[in-house]
Amino acid sequence: MNINRIFAVTSVILSGALLMAGGCSSLAGKQQLTVAPEERDGVVKLRFLQTKPEAKSIFDELISEFEAENPSIDILQISDSDAEGVLVEDLLKRMVAKNDVPDIIGIGATDTFTTLARTGVLQDLSDHEKAGEVLDNYSEIIRNQSMTGQLNGIAYTANANGILYNKRIFTDLGLSVPRTWRSLLETAETLKRNGYVPFYFTLKVR
Repeated sequence: MNINRIFAVTSVILSGALLMAGGCSSLAGKQQLTVAPEERDGVVKLRFLQTKPEAKSIFDELISEFEAENPSIDILQISDSDAEGVLVEDLLKRMVAKNDVPDIIGIGATDTFTTLARTGVLQDLSDHEKAGEVLDNYSEIIRNQSMTGQLNGIAYTANANGILYNKRIFTDLGLSVPRTWRSLLETAETLKRNGYVPFYFTLKVR
């Protein structure tokens, strides 16, 4: 049975698309990884590493349904609760460094996803039958995020992030709500010139 070694899932920031990407091919000049799925007694054993602990129970249900329909495939899910105190994304980096890449990866569209794509770990799924079921703009986001020109993921869900603004400050400065990217940048410059910090992020440095 021929099964692609890596099938990655990622979540794209901006449009927030969750993707499934595969990875057996390598970029030109990059060393190709050769780890294959384990097969024992006619059963293919796949490891699925995903970075969203809140989705573990949902994936458990999906895995159970899939295994019932495909008794020759056994999937082991690896999530934060299995990482022994280590962030599962950091665990993934360690596994890749050891040439021990999971067969299926669920990850946000972070720099880790981009790094995996650029080093040839993730497969180009441009010709995958499921790629045609995804809106073109989501696939374009994935190509841009991977920085490879390849479709290193297939989106299966999406969300959007909004920006909150201070109406009083906008009124005082005579500003209107930006409707385009250019007007957003111009508004930010106006706020900065008037002594305001244009953007606050709720990020925490670890």
